[in-house]
Amino acid sequence: MDILESHKFCSHTWEIRKRSRDIWIKIHILNNKKIGVILDYMVDHDTDEKKLKKLIEKALEYFWNNDASIAIVTSRSGLLEHKLLKQKGFFKIPSALKP
Repeated sequence: MDILESHKFCSHTWEIRKRSRDIWIKIHILNNKKIGVILDYMVDHDTDEKKLKKLIEKALEYFWNNDASIAIVTSRSGLLEHKLLKQKGFFKIPSALKP
């Protein structure tokens, strides 16, 4: 998988691309802490679970290799990516931490 730097966004944003599957990520710095953010996915409607899981793993690998303290993403319940994110350790933010 290739990581391509994109200048479309105002801060450093990267795209992990492999054929017809993309995931856009960035590392945001807040209070001197690096936060890995999964911004979006673009996959074919028939992309299988293993391929989408691999994209998520590559994004997390990139975050950890670049010293991100935490990784965040938004996801709707009922979607395949939501299920895979939960399998990778993501969880719903507790109500006490919501704005």
